[in-house]
Amino acid sequence: MSDIGPSTLGGAIDTGAYNKDYSSAALQNLDKDAFLELLVAQMRYQNPLSPADSNDFLAQAAQYASVEQLENMSQRQAELRSMQMITVATGLVGKEVTGISELTGEQITGVVSTVRFGEEPVIVINGADSPLSMVIQVDTPQPTPIATASEGSQASTVDPADGG
Repeated sequence: MSDIGPSTLGGAIDTGAYNKDYSSAALQNLDKDAFLELLVAQMRYQNPLSPADSNDFLAQAAQYASVEQLENMSQRQAELRSMQMITVATGLVGKEVTGISELTGEQITGVVSTVRFGEEPVIVINGADSPLSMVIQVDTPQPTPIATASEGSQASTVDPADGG
C-alpha cells in the first residue's frame, strides 16, 4: 500500500484553503487567556538567531488588549441585559399580561402576581409560569374613580390620574 501525497498526485493538492478555514475557526474560540498563552509560547520558543520584530510584538500586545476589552464589554453588556430584564419583569407585577405557559405552551392571560429570577425572569400569571421572553401583550388597567365623602351628604368621585 502506498502513501497518497503531493508526489503521487502530481503536486496538485491545495492545502491553503483547508488550513485557512481551520485556523480562522480555531481563532474564533480563543479567549484572552489562550491568546496570552500563545503569545508567551511564541516568545519562549522563538529562534534566538532570528528574534521576533518588536513591531510585531507590539501589534500582538495591542491585539491582546483589544481582545481583553472586547471580552469585558461583552460581559458588561450581558450584565446590563440581565438588569434590564429584571427591571421589566418587576414592572409587570400587578399588570394584566398575556403570555405563553411554560408547562402547557398555551396562551394565558391574567394579572402578574410574582416574578422568579433565574437564567431568565419567569412571571407568574394565574399560578402559571411564563418566561419573560414569552410575553405577548401587556395591558395597563385604567384607574377606577374613587368615591369619597365631601361636605354635606354629597358624594364626589376623584380620579387618581388627575392627582387628587
